[in-house]
Amino acid sequence: MATSDQYGVLLFDEAYEHLDEPLKHYVQTGPIGKYFYCSDAEPDGMFFKMSFRPDQVDDRIGDPMTIWIPIQFVKFWAKKRGQKGSGLRLTLTTDLVNFS
Repeated sequence: MATSDQYGVLLFDEAYEHLDEPLKHYVQTGPIGKYFYCSDAEPDGMFFKMSFRPDQVDDRIGDPMTIWIPIQFVKFWAKKRGQKGSGLRLTLTTDLVNFS
């Protein structure tokens, strides 16, 4: 199985007040609230870049996409190295609950 990095990103509530409609295709919801599960995530100047594959957003997009949001909206992000499909979603929905 190929290895790939996986990222989880949490945003402040203010992000959804301003960007709810554009983010709706990418956001997931779980026990920790709203989060993003993506193939790449990193600061990019005054913005924060997130890249998604269709399978990471339940096929709500047809092609791989990259979006940029203002960096001040980012609350937390995590990176997991490992085999593709090895469970970052499980980590996000269980481990991060303990930090809230």
